[in-house]
Amino acid sequence: MQKPWGPEHGRSMSEPLRLLVKIPIRECGEPVVRIETRNPRLIARCKFPYLRARLIGMLEHAARVLPDDLSLMVTAAYRPVAEQRQAYEHYFARVRAEHPDWPLAVVRRRMNRYLAPVDAKVPAPHCTGGTVDVRILLPDGQDLDMGSTPKGALDVARWDSPKISAAARANRQILWDAMTAAGFTNYRAEWWHWSFGDSGWAYRLGKPFAIYGLVDLQGLEAGVIPERPPRWKDRA
Repeated sequence: MQKPWGPEHGRSMSEPLRLLVKIPIRECGEPVVRIETRNPRLIARCKFPYLRARLIGMLEHAARVLPDDLSLMVTAAYRPVAEQRQAYEHYFARVRAEHPDWPLAVVRRRMNRYLAPVDAKVPAPHCTGGTVDVRILLPDGQDLDMGSTPKGALDVARWDSPKISAAARANRQILWDAMTAAGFTNYRAEWWHWSFGDSGWAYRLGKPFAIYGLVDLQGLEAGVIPERPPRWKDRA
């Protein structure tokens, strides 16, 4: 297993496309499979519960590393290209409406930080099958307090945000320890976003190439996700 990734690797918060595009992709051909596990502490509650095969074992490892009273929930995994395009266009329209005075280049830079475009030379991370969004659950099913939700402000979403409480910072460290022990790396602008094998992973670790490229699977059965607004709660 690779050495756990940490701040000493020296990668910055920003992962601009102009740098990611320089990283070659040598697709290894690993299949994308449905997330199925017998571990009750690993829960997949995402629209398309599919990932590269290796990542499922990695997630099971991360769930085992967590303290015994906590569980790991996957909220986003593989994303078909059409789904990624729809999400990008929806958020693009929202940003343009909120900031009509912004030049198009500024809107795109803001967008690229939050959601990967599908027309870039670098595959959108979720479209490779090598990226997951995760949360930690308490025994009662509530979300462990991480200081922000994925829909919150960007400055609070960043891993090392100074605007979160000490308790939330400690909770983020629990997630960091579990995910890095399993071999994942974090996109530091979003505490919930972790990947292995994609271009972001290669950039963070200084790898010569990525091993997961674009996978455009069609006809996947989308799961029905029950409405579940986050209810942040610290450990008792």
